[in-house]
Amino acid sequence: MQVSALQMKLQKGVLLSSIQQSRVIIMAERSCLYV
Repeated sequence: MQVSALQMKLQKGVLLSSIQQSRVIIMAERSCLYV
C-alpha cells in the first residue's frame, strides 16, 4: 500500500512538472510572437 501511495505521489509530481514545463514553453512562444 505504501509503495502504491509513493507511486501516486511520483505520478502527480511528474504531471505537475510536465504541466509547468508546457506553461513555460507556451509563455516563451507567446513572448516570441509579441516581440
